[in-house]
Amino acid sequence: MFQTNKQIIYSVMVLTAIMFGIYSYFIIYHKMLFMDVEYAMWEYTKDKTQTSNEEHYNFLVLGDSRMKAAFIPEQFDDENLNSLNLSLGGSSAIEGYYTLRTYLKNNKKPDYLLVSYSPGMLTWHVWYWRRTVNFQYLNNDEFEEVYQISEEMDNHSTLGDYDYMDSQIYVGKYLTQLINGVMGYRWNDNKKMLEDLEKSKGHVFFGTGENANDLSYEATVDDFIPSKVLTRYVEKLLKLAQEEDIKVYWYTPPVNENSFANITDDYRSSYNAHMKTFERKYGMTVLKPIHEIKSVYFSDTYHVYKGAPVVTKSIKDNLIADLN
Repeated sequence: MFQTNKQIIYSVMVLTAIMFGIYSYFIIYHKMLFMDVEYAMWEYTKDKTQTSNEEHYNFLVLGDSRMKAAFIPEQFDDENLNSLNLSLGGSSAIEGYYTLRTYLKNNKKPDYLLVSYSPGMLTWHVWYWRRTVNFQYLNNDEFEEVYQISEEMDNHSTLGDYDYMDSQIYVGKYLTQLINGVMGYRWNDNKKMLEDLEKSKGHVFFGTGENANDLSYEATVDDFIPSKVLTRYVEKLLKLAQEEDIKVYWYTPPVNENSFANITDDYRSSYNAHMKTFERKYGMTVLKPIHEIKSVYFSDTYHVYKGAPVVTKSIKDNLIADLN
């Protein structure tokens, strides 16, 4: 009887270990099966940067979700320009820098780089742990570099002092996401998202509503106070482009009419001065400062839908004007 109980306990332990191993394998290597659809957007950009693309893109776009929705490559491209939208929702210049660095290791450099992060994403980064770390977008050396710079520049006040290894070691943290993902058949949504992004060259809308007129983040604070960490990464991004002889343009994503009317003069002038510093130091050209377009063009507070062609044309027109 005692021997039988030992065998049962041993069998249960072995089965538990096997099940945990299978679970961990799927958590680590098959996130496309269960993560939310934004993960697929990050995987698309990751794939485009870590592999050698057959097609040469001479115009790259890096930005947050505002530019992911606003820049439509197929409406921008012509016989001289072939663009790729590598923007990431909830990202900052941190992700932009490593995206460009990895892309250049595996692909021919572009002639032009458009950088477009909203002013708010130069002051804080609430999405770093929810997106960048949770999606394991960077490798361990890159995560460690971010951690060290965060510690050096502002004692982790921008990003927070957490251990990025937790997302890799404690696979139990993904259990709820796994259950929700399996129950919701998320692998179908993720597969379709990848297919759509491949066709659109990285463009995707974040909703199809219209006439959103709520206040954006920039209209809810009095002063523009850039983060030291995020400023360092903007500089690293611009310096890398400068070293590679890539012409950099900055395009501030538009806000709706109500937001524009409520952004303080101090915020506007401080932001413009911040941009001027980058222009003087790295030869970057600002195509558009903080500006408004009609609220009817916005699907929500931050993202354009009907306004995407308007923004794309604005970028193209300002680029051509500068080149000429």
